[in-house]
Amino acid sequence: MMHDKFIIFMITLATAWAAPSSIPNSYNAPVQDQFLTTACKADDISPPLSNGTATLPAPPYGQKVLHLAVGRGTQNYTCDSSSSSTAPKAVGALAVLYNALCVAIDNPDLFNLLPDISLQFSTPGGVSGPVSPPSILNYQNLNVIGHHFFFNSTTPVFDLNTPNGMFGNAVMEKADSVNAPHNAPKGQGSNANGAVPWLLLNSTSASTGPVKTVYRTMTAGGEPPATCNGMPSSFTVEYAAHYWFLG
Repeated sequence: MMHDKFIIFMITLATAWAAPSSIPNSYNAPVQDQFLTTACKADDISPPLSNGTATLPAPPYGQKVLHLAVGRGTQNYTCDSSSSSTAPKAVGALAVLYNALCVAIDNPDLFNLLPDISLQFSTPGGVSGPVSPPSILNYQNLNVIGHHFFFNSTTPVFDLNTPNGMFGNAVMEKADSVNAPHNAPKGQGSNANGAVPWLLLNSTSASTGPVKTVYRTMTAGGEPPATCNGMPSSFTVEYAAHYWFLG
């Protein structure tokens, strides 16, 4: 099964991956269960707010973590011309959201590596078409908790309605951002232009469901080239990140 292949492959990578902290040799619970269950309680975890030099605002008092996901997809850009005098314009993103709450609780070191690990596998998708997860992640959609897209170039949406649970649509607006840490994974191969910023998003009146605040942290990749020189009119850059849903 692709599910089993992903779990085995990810553990192998995680135990060998170069990282500031090592991955534990033993786990508190079976890794497979950590990816598939939604039974873990998030009472004792909270999103990281500091990139080392700047800090995102804390969530409003009383809000707690409702869901925690690894998002894997593309940041989407357009270019008005293929000139070195113009810069790419961000026009949104497309991503699949994978439940990672139990991983974060039981294996935080592994959790922190997931954006970088998942970025090593290409995912097809485009500016206007649906994004598909990398084949290594596409194991029966058992742990998919939602999809991320943009209603327009400035309105991010998180559709948290799947066969695994109906949690509404979080229609958000940007409230704040900080640059990704200097040592964040920069991207894939020749597209290693840097990691997109960390974000704080607030809900709008168009939202349904309990989500009031979203943090994007631990970003990997996603930044475009500095200029449009030689670039097509529209293009994508693959990325991954943690998404924290609070309410």
